[in-house]
Amino acid sequence: MEAQNRYTAPKMMSLHLRTGKKENVKHINTWIELATSRHVESMNLELQFISYHYEFPDFFYINSSVKKLRIKSRFTSMIPKCSVSWTSLKKLSFRSCTLSDNSIAMILSGCPLAASEDNTSRTQLLGSDSNADCCTTPEANLNICLHALRLHYFIKPDSLGAMVAKMAEMLEKLHNVEKLTLERGFLRILSRPELRSVAFPMFKIKDLTLETPLSQHARDIPHAIEEMLQNSPDLKKLTVHTRCHHTKPGLWKKPRWEVELKLMATGVENLLKKSKGLEKIVVQVDDRYFKALGFEEMVQTLSHNYNTVSIVFSGISSKPATIEEW
Repeated sequence: MEAQNRYTAPKMMSLHLRTGKKENVKHINTWIELATSRHVESMNLELQFISYHYEFPDFFYINSSVKKLRIKSRFTSMIPKCSVSWTSLKKLSFRSCTLSDNSIAMILSGCPLAASEDNTSRTQLLGSDSNADCCTTPEANLNICLHALRLHYFIKPDSLGAMVAKMAEMLEKLHNVEKLTLERGFLRILSRPELRSVAFPMFKIKDLTLETPLSQHARDIPHAIEEMLQNSPDLKKLTVHTRCHHTKPGLWKKPRWEVELKLMATGVENLLKKSKGLEKIVVQVDDRYFKALGFEEMVQTLSHNYNTVSIVFSGISSKPATIEEW
Protein backbone atom coordinates (compact mmCIF):
# COMPACT_ATOMS: atom_id res chain seq x y z
CA MET A 1 0.00 0.00 0.00
CA GLU A 2 2.90 2.32 0.75
CA ALA A 3 4.34 1.81 -2.73
CA GLN A 4 0.97 2.59 -4.28
CA ASN A 5 0.70 5.85 -2.34
CA ARG A 6 4.17 6.91 -3.52
CA TYR A 7 3.35 6.31 -7.20
CA THR A 8 2.54 9.78 -8.53
CA ALA A 9 3.45 9.49 -12.22
CA PRO A 10 0.49 10.35 -14.48
CA LYS A 11 1.25 7.45 -16.84
CA MET A 12 1.93 3.73 -16.22
CA MET A 13 3.11 1.76 -19.25
CA SER A 14 2.81 -1.72 -17.76
CA LEU A 15 1.78 -3.63 -14.66
CA HIS A 16 3.07 -7.13 -13.89
CA LEU A 17 1.39 -8.39 -10.75
CA ARG A 18 2.27 -11.83 -9.39
CA THR A 19 1.09 -13.19 -6.08
CA GLY A 20 -0.07 -16.39 -4.51
CA LYS A 21 -0.58 -15.26 -0.94
CA LYS A 22 -4.10 -14.91 0.38
CA GLU A 23 -3.11 -11.91 2.50
CA ASN A 24 -2.28 -9.98 -0.70
CA VAL A 25 -5.78 -10.36 -2.13
CA LYS A 26 -6.88 -7.07 -0.59
CA HIS A 27 -4.14 -5.25 -2.51
CA ILE A 28 -4.92 -6.70 -5.96
CA ASN A 29 -7.92 -4.47 -6.62
CA THR A 30 -5.95 -1.44 -5.44
CA TRP A 31 -3.11 -2.13 -7.87
CA ILE A 32 -5.53 -2.69 -10.75
CA GLU A 33 -7.40 0.48 -9.92
CA LEU A 34 -4.12 2.44 -9.75
CA ALA A 35 -2.96 1.05 -13.10
CA THR A 36 -6.29 1.89 -14.70
CA SER A 37 -6.22 5.45 -13.38
CA ARG A 38 -2.70 5.84 -14.84
CA HIS A 39 -3.86 4.67 -18.30
CA VAL A 40 -1.83 1.46 -18.26
CA GLU A 41 -1.22 -0.13 -21.69
CA SER A 42 -0.04 -3.61 -20.70
CA MET A 43 -1.21 -5.77 -17.80
CA ASN A 44 0.14 -9.19 -16.87
CA LEU A 45 -1.68 -10.66 -13.88
CA GLU A 46 -0.52 -13.94 -12.35
CA LEU A 47 -2.70 -14.92 -9.40
CA GLN A 48 -1.49 -18.31 -8.20
CA PHE A 49 -3.79 -18.94 -5.28
CA ILE A 50 -3.95 -22.55 -4.10
CA SER A 51 -7.29 -22.49 -2.34
CA TYR A 52 -8.70 -18.99 -2.65
CA HIS A 53 -11.30 -18.04 -5.24
CA TYR A 54 -10.74 -14.51 -6.51
CA GLU A 55 -13.22 -12.49 -8.53
CA PHE A 56 -12.25 -9.44 -10.55
CA PRO A 57 -14.17 -6.28 -9.64
CA ASP A 58 -16.51 -4.66 -12.13
CA PHE A 59 -14.15 -1.73 -12.80
CA PHE A 60 -11.55 -4.19 -14.10
CA TYR A 61 -13.74 -4.85 -17.14
CA ILE A 62 -13.86 -1.16 -18.09
CA ASN A 63 -10.54 0.12 -19.41
CA SER A 64 -9.98 2.30 -22.46
CA SER A 65 -6.16 2.30 -22.39
CA VAL A 66 -5.01 -1.30 -21.99
CA LYS A 67 -3.68 -2.83 -25.24
CA LYS A 68 -2.22 -6.10 -23.94
CA LEU A 69 -3.83 -8.20 -21.25
CA ARG A 70 -2.61 -11.55 -19.96
CA ILE A 71 -4.28 -13.33 -17.05
CA LYS A 72 -2.97 -16.52 -15.50
CA SER A 73 -4.93 -17.48 -12.45
CA ARG A 74 -5.95 -20.55 -10.53
CA PHE A 75 -9.41 -20.78 -9.02
CA THR A 76 -10.55 -17.71 -10.94
CA SER A 77 -13.72 -17.47 -12.98
CA MET A 78 -13.66 -14.88 -15.73
CA ILE A 79 -17.39 -14.23 -15.60
CA PRO A 80 -18.16 -10.51 -16.02
CA LYS A 81 -21.19 -9.27 -14.14
CA CYS A 82 -21.25 -6.09 -16.20
CA SER A 83 -20.61 -5.02 -19.78
CA VAL A 84 -17.00 -5.33 -20.92
CA SER A 85 -15.30 -2.31 -22.48
CA TRP A 86 -11.66 -2.85 -23.45
CA THR A 87 -11.77 -0.57 -26.47
CA SER A 88 -7.99 -0.42 -27.06
CA LEU A 89 -7.22 -4.09 -26.41
CA LYS A 90 -5.32 -5.88 -29.21
CA LYS A 91 -3.77 -8.91 -27.50
CA LEU A 92 -5.61 -11.04 -24.99
CA SER A 93 -4.56 -14.18 -23.13
CA PHE A 94 -6.34 -16.29 -20.52
CA ARG A 95 -4.62 -19.21 -18.86
CA SER A 96 -5.97 -21.47 -16.11
CA CYS A 97 -9.11 -19.38 -15.92
CA THR A 98 -12.64 -20.72 -16.10
CA LEU A 99 -14.27 -19.37 -19.25
CA SER A 100 -17.84 -20.08 -20.28
CA ASP A 101 -19.24 -19.54 -23.77
CA ASN A 102 -21.26 -16.59 -22.52
CA SER A 103 -18.35 -14.91 -20.75
CA ILE A 104 -16.11 -15.22 -23.82
CA ALA A 105 -18.86 -13.74 -25.98
CA MET A 106 -19.19 -10.80 -23.57
CA ILE A 107 -15.44 -10.24 -23.48
CA LEU A 108 -14.95 -10.37 -27.26
CA SER A 109 -17.91 -8.06 -27.81
CA GLY A 110 -16.13 -5.50 -25.64
CA CYS A 111 -12.84 -5.79 -27.57
CA PRO A 112 -13.54 -4.35 -31.04
CA LEU A 113 -9.86 -4.12 -31.99
CA ALA A 114 -9.01 -7.63 -30.81
CA ALA A 115 -11.82 -9.02 -32.94
CA SER A 116 -11.12 -6.97 -36.06
CA GLU A 117 -9.50 -8.35 -39.18
CA ASP A 118 -6.40 -6.16 -38.84
CA ASN A 119 -5.39 -7.28 -35.37
CA THR A 120 -4.99 -10.49 -33.45
CA SER A 121 -6.82 -12.03 -30.57
CA ARG A 122 -4.82 -14.67 -28.74
CA THR A 123 -6.81 -16.81 -26.39
CA GLN A 124 -5.56 -19.85 -24.54
CA LEU A 125 -8.35 -22.03 -23.23
CA LEU A 126 -8.10 -24.50 -20.39
CA GLY A 127 -11.07 -26.33 -18.92
CA SER A 128 -14.04 -28.42 -19.94
CA ASP A 129 -16.34 -25.40 -19.99
CA SER A 130 -13.90 -23.30 -22.03
CA ASN A 131 -14.89 -22.65 -25.59
CA ALA A 132 -14.54 -19.78 -27.99
CA ASP A 133 -15.98 -18.59 -31.22
CA CYS A 134 -12.93 -17.53 -33.22
CA CYS A 135 -14.84 -16.83 -36.43
CA THR A 136 -14.03 -13.11 -36.18
CA THR A 137 -10.40 -13.44 -35.11
CA PRO A 138 -7.64 -14.20 -37.63
CA GLU A 139 -5.29 -15.62 -34.98
CA ALA A 140 -5.89 -18.09 -32.16
CA ASN A 141 -3.83 -20.08 -29.66
CA LEU A 142 -5.46 -23.18 -28.26
CA ASN A 143 -4.46 -25.45 -25.42
CA ILE A 144 -6.39 -27.67 -23.04
CA CYS A 145 -4.99 -29.58 -20.10
CA LEU A 146 -5.92 -33.16 -19.28
CA HIS A 147 -6.69 -32.32 -15.67
CA ALA A 148 -9.10 -29.54 -16.61
CA LEU A 149 -11.04 -31.90 -18.85
CA ARG A 150 -10.89 -34.63 -16.20
CA LEU A 151 -9.18 -36.88 -18.74
CA HIS A 152 -6.37 -38.76 -17.07
CA TYR A 153 -6.00 -42.24 -18.52
CA PHE A 154 -9.32 -43.00 -20.17
CA ILE A 155 -12.57 -41.50 -21.34
CA LYS A 156 -15.66 -43.05 -19.83
CA PRO A 157 -17.95 -44.62 -22.45
CA ASP A 158 -20.97 -42.69 -21.23
CA SER A 159 -19.18 -39.36 -21.78
CA LEU A 160 -17.47 -40.20 -25.09
CA GLY A 161 -20.29 -38.91 -27.30
CA ALA A 162 -20.39 -35.57 -25.49
CA MET A 163 -16.61 -35.24 -25.70
CA VAL A 164 -16.61 -35.94 -29.46
CA ALA A 165 -19.32 -33.33 -29.99
CA LYS A 166 -17.47 -30.80 -27.82
CA MET A 167 -14.20 -31.18 -29.70
CA ALA A 168 -15.95 -31.05 -33.08
CA GLU A 169 -17.72 -27.85 -32.06
CA MET A 170 -14.43 -26.32 -30.93
CA LEU A 171 -12.74 -27.16 -34.24
CA GLU A 172 -15.65 -25.79 -36.24
CA LYS A 173 -15.24 -22.44 -34.54
CA LEU A 174 -11.66 -22.29 -35.83
CA HIS A 175 -12.53 -22.73 -39.50
CA ASN A 176 -11.96 -19.05 -40.40
CA VAL A 177 -8.74 -18.61 -38.41
CA GLU A 178 -5.71 -17.88 -40.61
CA LYS A 179 -2.97 -18.15 -37.98
CA LEU A 180 -3.35 -20.93 -35.44
CA THR A 181 -1.23 -22.37 -32.63
CA LEU A 182 -2.12 -25.78 -31.21
CA GLU A 183 -0.21 -26.56 -28.05
CA ARG A 184 0.86 -29.91 -26.71
CA GLY A 185 -2.10 -30.52 -24.39
CA PHE A 186 -4.73 -29.96 -27.07
CA LEU A 187 -2.94 -32.18 -29.60
CA ARG A 188 -2.51 -34.97 -27.04
CA ILE A 189 -6.22 -35.01 -26.29
CA LEU A 190 -7.37 -34.74 -29.89
CA SER A 191 -5.02 -37.54 -30.97
CA ARG A 192 -6.41 -40.06 -28.51
CA PRO A 193 -7.84 -43.19 -30.17
CA GLU A 194 -11.23 -42.65 -28.55
CA LEU A 195 -11.59 -39.33 -30.39
CA ARG A 196 -10.74 -40.45 -33.91
CA SER A 197 -14.38 -39.98 -34.88
CA VAL A 198 -14.17 -36.21 -34.32
CA ALA A 199 -14.99 -34.47 -37.60
CA PHE A 200 -12.46 -31.90 -38.83
CA PRO A 201 -13.81 -29.01 -40.95
CA MET A 202 -11.96 -27.43 -43.85
CA PHE A 203 -9.74 -24.66 -42.50
CA LYS A 204 -8.44 -21.39 -43.95
CA ILE A 205 -5.18 -21.61 -42.02
CA LYS A 206 -2.14 -20.07 -43.71
CA ASP A 207 0.25 -20.16 -40.76
CA LEU A 208 0.09 -23.14 -38.38
CA THR A 209 2.20 -23.73 -35.26
CA LEU A 210 2.30 -27.11 -33.55
CA GLU A 211 3.91 -28.05 -30.24
CA THR A 212 4.87 -31.68 -30.62
CA PRO A 213 8.03 -33.84 -30.35
CA LEU A 214 8.85 -34.75 -33.96
CA SER A 215 11.02 -37.74 -33.10
CA GLN A 216 7.93 -39.52 -31.80
CA HIS A 217 6.28 -39.27 -35.23
CA ALA A 218 8.87 -41.30 -37.15
CA ARG A 219 6.36 -44.06 -37.83
CA ASP A 220 3.03 -42.29 -37.91
CA ILE A 221 1.86 -38.72 -37.59
CA PRO A 222 -0.75 -38.34 -34.82
CA HIS A 223 -4.26 -38.45 -36.24
CA ALA A 224 -5.09 -34.89 -35.16
CA ILE A 225 -2.03 -33.41 -36.88
CA GLU A 226 -2.65 -35.37 -40.06
CA GLU A 227 -6.25 -34.17 -40.20
CA MET A 228 -5.21 -30.56 -39.58
CA LEU A 229 -2.68 -30.65 -42.42
CA GLN A 230 -4.94 -32.41 -44.91
CA ASN A 231 -7.84 -30.04 -44.16
CA SER A 232 -5.74 -26.86 -44.54
CA PRO A 233 -5.31 -26.41 -48.32
CA ASP A 234 -4.19 -22.77 -47.92
CA LEU A 235 -1.37 -23.61 -45.50
CA LYS A 236 1.89 -21.90 -46.47
CA LYS A 237 3.95 -21.91 -43.27
CA LEU A 238 4.27 -24.64 -40.66
CA THR A 239 6.18 -24.13 -37.41
CA VAL A 240 6.92 -27.05 -35.12
CA HIS A 241 8.15 -26.56 -31.55
CA THR A 242 9.74 -29.89 -30.62
CA ARG A 243 10.82 -29.10 -27.09
CA CYS A 244 9.92 -31.82 -24.60
CA HIS A 245 10.57 -31.45 -20.87
CA HIS A 246 11.02 -35.21 -20.54
CA THR A 247 14.10 -35.39 -22.77
CA LYS A 248 17.61 -34.35 -21.76
CA PRO A 249 19.75 -34.07 -24.92
CA GLY A 250 22.69 -32.84 -22.88
CA LEU A 251 23.06 -36.37 -21.48
CA TRP A 252 22.80 -38.20 -24.81
CA LYS A 253 25.73 -40.19 -26.18
CA LYS A 254 26.68 -40.48 -29.87
CA PRO A 255 24.51 -43.56 -30.61
CA ARG A 256 21.45 -41.82 -29.14
CA TRP A 257 22.10 -38.71 -31.24
CA GLU A 258 22.35 -40.79 -34.42
CA VAL A 259 18.98 -42.38 -33.70
CA GLU A 260 17.42 -39.07 -32.70
CA LEU A 261 18.50 -37.30 -35.89
CA LYS A 262 17.12 -40.11 -38.05
CA LEU A 263 13.81 -39.92 -36.21
CA MET A 264 13.78 -36.13 -36.52
CA ALA A 265 14.37 -36.30 -40.28
CA THR A 266 11.62 -38.91 -40.72
CA GLY A 267 9.22 -36.80 -38.67
CA VAL A 268 9.87 -33.75 -40.86
CA GLU A 269 9.41 -35.83 -44.01
CA ASN A 270 6.09 -37.18 -42.75
CA LEU A 271 4.82 -33.65 -42.17
CA LEU A 272 5.96 -32.49 -45.60
CA LYS A 273 4.24 -35.41 -47.32
CA LYS A 274 0.95 -34.42 -45.69
CA SER A 275 1.28 -30.69 -46.40
CA LYS A 276 0.50 -29.99 -50.03
CA GLY A 277 1.33 -26.44 -51.13
CA LEU A 278 3.54 -25.72 -48.13
CA GLU A 279 6.19 -23.06 -48.76
CA LYS A 280 8.11 -23.04 -45.48
CA ILE A 281 8.57 -25.25 -42.44
CA VAL A 282 10.36 -24.02 -39.31
CA VAL A 283 11.49 -26.66 -36.82
CA GLN A 284 12.45 -25.35 -33.41
CA VAL A 285 14.86 -27.65 -31.55
CA ASP A 286 17.08 -27.59 -28.50
CA ASP A 287 20.25 -25.60 -29.24
CA ARG A 288 22.37 -28.71 -28.66
CA TYR A 289 21.03 -30.27 -31.86
CA PHE A 290 23.18 -27.85 -33.89
CA LYS A 291 26.36 -29.30 -32.37
CA ALA A 292 25.37 -32.92 -32.93
CA LEU A 293 27.45 -34.92 -35.40
CA GLY A 294 25.37 -35.45 -38.52
CA PHE A 295 22.96 -32.55 -37.96
CA GLU A 296 24.18 -30.46 -40.91
CA GLU A 297 24.07 -33.49 -43.16
CA MET A 298 20.50 -34.21 -42.11
CA VAL A 299 19.41 -30.64 -42.91
CA GLN A 300 21.15 -30.67 -46.30
CA THR A 301 19.55 -33.99 -47.24
CA LEU A 302 16.08 -32.75 -46.34
CA SER A 303 16.58 -29.51 -48.28
CA HIS A 304 17.80 -31.47 -51.33
CA ASN A 305 14.93 -33.97 -51.27
CA TYR A 306 12.25 -31.29 -50.73
CA ASN A 307 13.68 -28.37 -52.68
CA THR A 308 10.30 -26.73 -53.26
CA VAL A 309 9.95 -26.03 -49.53
CA SER A 310 12.13 -23.79 -47.38
CA ILE A 311 13.28 -25.91 -44.43
CA VAL A 312 14.59 -23.95 -41.44
CA PHE A 313 15.85 -25.23 -38.10
CA SER A 314 15.91 -22.69 -35.28
CA GLY A 315 17.11 -22.87 -31.69
CA ILE A 316 15.25 -22.09 -28.50
CA SER A 317 16.91 -18.69 -28.25
CA SER A 318 15.32 -17.64 -31.55
CA LYS A 319 11.85 -18.96 -30.72
CA PRO A 320 9.16 -16.49 -31.76
CA ALA A 321 7.28 -14.80 -28.93
CA THR A 322 4.44 -16.98 -27.66
CA ILE A 323 1.35 -16.17 -25.71
CA GLU A 324 3.48 -16.21 -22.53
CA GLU A 325 6.30 -14.05 -23.92
CA TRP A 326 5.00 -10.55 -24.66
